[in-house]
Amino acid sequence: GIATVSFNAKYSRTTRSEVSKAVDGLVHKRLVVRDQDPNDRRNIPLVLTSEGDRIMEAIFNEAEAWLVRQFESLTEEECVILRKGMEQLNKIFTAD
Repeated sequence: GIATVSFNAKYSRTTRSEVSKAVDGLVHKRLVVRDQDPNDRRNIPLVLTSEGDRIMEAIFNEAEAWLVRQFESLTEEECVILRKGMEQLNKIFTAD
């Protein structure tokens, strides 16, 4: 999707300068491009390139496959307990 350095810094709970350095590296590798907002020059949206999108998709697919393998051994009861725990964690982490 589209985001900005400020959004990513807030979302990752890190500084704008750290995110900006990371974005510089991704731009250099041609995985992200800095776009220009015609209505607000201060707003610089970040957009994944097709290669960046392909890599992100591969990372998410690999992570999902790994999670499936890890959870295969759980019983139905354990899955219910885990799901409830994850719901509680979600409430805690999104209570900003």
